[in-house]
Amino acid sequence: MANDSFTVKPQSSVPKTASNLETKLSQPGQYSGFSKILYSQIVRSSQYVPGFDGTKLAIDIYRPAENGRATDQPWPTVIIDTQYQRRGQTFAPVLESSGINNLVKHGYVIIIADVRGTGASFGTRNGGFPEQGLDAKALLEWTASQPWCNGRIGMMGGSQMGQIQLTFARTREPHLLSIMPAAAPIDVYDHHYVGTVWEDTTAFSSRVKALDLTASPQPVDEDTAPGNPLLSQAREDHKGNIYDEASPDAFRDAWNDISKSRPYIESSPMFYADLIKASGVKVYIMGGWYDIFLKDSLGGYKLFGHKMILGPWNHSQTCFGGEGILAVEYLRWLDYTLKGIDNGIMQEPRVYYYTINASSGHEWRFADDWPLPDQKLINYYFESGPSGTVASINDGILSPRSPSLSKAKDDHVARNNILVLDGKYVRSARRFDGDMAPSVDQKGLTYTSAPLNSDIEVTGHPVVHLWVTSTAPDGNFFAFLEEVEPNGVSHYVSDRGIRASRRDIHEQSPWTDMGIPFHRAFQEDYAPLSSDQPVELVFDLYATSYIFRKGNRIRVTVTCSHLPTYQLPLSLTFNPVPLVNMHRAREYPSCITLPIIAGR
Repeated sequence: MANDSFTVKPQSSVPKTASNLETKLSQPGQYSGFSKILYSQIVRSSQYVPGFDGTKLAIDIYRPAENGRATDQPWPTVIIDTQYQRRGQTFAPVLESSGINNLVKHGYVIIIADVRGTGASFGTRNGGFPEQGLDAKALLEWTASQPWCNGRIGMMGGSQMGQIQLTFARTREPHLLSIMPAAAPIDVYDHHYVGTVWEDTTAFSSRVKALDLTASPQPVDEDTAPGNPLLSQAREDHKGNIYDEASPDAFRDAWNDISKSRPYIESSPMFYADLIKASGVKVYIMGGWYDIFLKDSLGGYKLFGHKMILGPWNHSQTCFGGEGILAVEYLRWLDYTLKGIDNGIMQEPRVYYYTINASSGHEWRFADDWPLPDQKLINYYFESGPSGTVASINDGILSPRSPSLSKAKDDHVARNNILVLDGKYVRSARRFDGDMAPSVDQKGLTYTSAPLNSDIEVTGHPVVHLWVTSTAPDGNFFAFLEEVEPNGVSHYVSDRGIRASRRDIHEQSPWTDMGIPFHRAFQEDYAPLSSDQPVELVFDLYATSYIFRKGNRIRVTVTCSHLPTYQLPLSLTFNPVPLVNMHRAREYPSCITLPIIAGR
């Protein structure tokens, strides 16, 4: 069945409103009366299926069953394609919290597949492209041809499993109708070079390598001979895998001689967004405010998404059910896109998001689009202090008034050994519950507002503008957005950084109209800092929906170090230690732009 021929079949008994006081309820996280549990049993089988070149790919198939036997009736099928072993520790929580068992009982078939070069699958991985896309098409075609599949296929899964869904959509295979990428990276370069700042991901690569080479995956059913010879042969193949070891100084257009590709471009879904959109696949984006790939989720929604949910979740919570809400959304979305049940999910506004610090019962909100149509972008400028709120290097003021002085700056010795956030910050669970004042603020340049006269809601993408000079040609710059209580305790809200030499903003931005800069970071974009001519560093912080409470203050802290999360490469180690000037004059107005939502 081609994508463009699939239409939802209206049911006269189903209202177009989100709820029915008698028996039907359909809204985010709540769903009843539209579909029911059809089976109480599940049968699992496993086998090899051929990849595009005949390579054996291991899959598990979960089917509805009666009396211990899989039903013969064909059902919509949902595929999860993973590099983390289809029946390993990763999928114990998936089966429980993401509602896979529940889906099968509602009349779906689930396939969990090992990507080539992983688990029990044969072959090797060469950066994932183009083999992954070709395997995707082969697996989709094989699935659609099975008697237990009715030809309507969807996908689900988080992180790498979300990225693979976008690879599948790229193939434009007509049986793939619906995907639900959760916490999915669409910009692989930004994963390793966050805002162009290098993060050492060697530990992650080592864990993936250990899964491929030393962990014990489950064999398929046919591999019953002593020692599981098929599995043993597959694992021999895995020794040829190529793993992504990111160089500290690589540019986005870097060429990889081993994989014969430009991996940061060719493996990034944002660069083939037109193909995904043209496929006709319905896309439900699932993201978390504390997730490592929050920006990717928002960008994915703008580029090719039809619906989006954003919760107060870290990476694991977003990938594995979002504390239960996402498990319900999987069923609502699949019922609509694969079974044609008119449950009202697309009559709702397209975006459903959680606001931090909102009053009880008002945390979850709908919006027609992202960024919110009613946002007002307000600049808060850096000024001289003291604010009297923190013993920082400068104790500056954050003010909505634009600067009037012709010359003004703050000096900062850019030490590269500053440990921030007590070393407890983890980007995949991006929260810090301690006091920012001693762990960050006292080690950097701070700019703090006056006490707020009322609550202020910031929902969207904060953008920082730093006008700097430096005695070094390059360096990392980080900004932290915080909320300060009257007692001086400061709370983390967001952060992000930039490598100064990669500050060039490219006019052709894949982020479309999100209102944030795109740093292409090609080698030809390199631009050193100057010691006498200020240059502007413009970069976005992680998006948020956060209410700064009346009586508290807003603070921005700037540092040149963010240890231990971002290690400094040798290329940015200078002797003597650089002296950085933060300019805040009329011609060089350093500031933060906040997306304010008025009238709440």
